[in-house]
Amino acid sequence: MEITLPEQCCSITLLSVVGPMVWVYRQMSLGADPRAVLRALVPQETDLPDELDNLTLWKIILSLLSEPPRRKRLLDITHLDHVLWLLGRSQKILVLTGAGV
Repeated sequence: MEITLPEQCCSITLLSVVGPMVWVYRQMSLGADPRAVLRALVPQETDLPDELDNLTLWKIILSLLSEPPRRKRLLDITHLDHVLWLLGRSQKILVLTGAGV
């Protein structure tokens, strides 16, 4: 993962090597500005409320960096009919649910 950060922020190049938690902890220890880091990670028009403290900002950054990448969509599965066809021909189906289901 490579992210371009403002000049005053530390490099994020090591993120893929050390992992998000270690990287965030290191940035906190070095005194990096979490607002500058977060601004580099979110769309430019994103509003960051002034009342958010640094710890909350670091938690948001860690959450963004820890989130797994989105799965690539199967190009041949575009309609509900395709899903039903897949379910009909499948023999082993694992259903995962979370809270709220």
